[in-house]
Amino acid sequence: MNNFLQKHQVDVCRSLAVLGFAAAISDILSMVVSPAFYGKLSINIGPIFTIWFSCALWARRSWIRKLLIGVSWLAVVAFVGVSVKSLFFGGVALTLNGTKVADPTSFQYLSVFVTVVPILTLMMMIFHSAKFREEVSEPKSHETRT
Repeated sequence: MNNFLQKHQVDVCRSLAVLGFAAAISDILSMVVSPAFYGKLSINIGPIFTIWFSCALWARRSWIRKLLIGVSWLAVVAFVGVSVKSLFFGGVALTLNGTKVADPTSFQYLSVFVTVVPILTLMMMIFHSAKFREEVSEPKSHETRT
């Protein structure tokens, strides 16, 4: 992943920030439009954090990499936990395309798994890449001339 990012001179921080801003705008529009089309009000505080993370990425804050890695690993652990519970014990409900599935079949759960795992893997590879680490690293202190 690092070779790809360096070869194509990807600005990882700014690219992730733009994706984050787009996701936040999408969530906000969904909250505004949802009552008109679905007749239910849905309040989501996720866009606040998404905008905060995106602003930190845009400004290349050094702490954002560790925070994103921590949140990503938390998502991986939660997803694996729900996967194990669903496969062995059942009782997990899925929401697919706005429809709640009370007791999903193995195929339905596998479709979600096959969709989520590559996205999480790609994000983890980007967050752990040397290019991303380099972009958000603390500025090196300059030696003073005497």
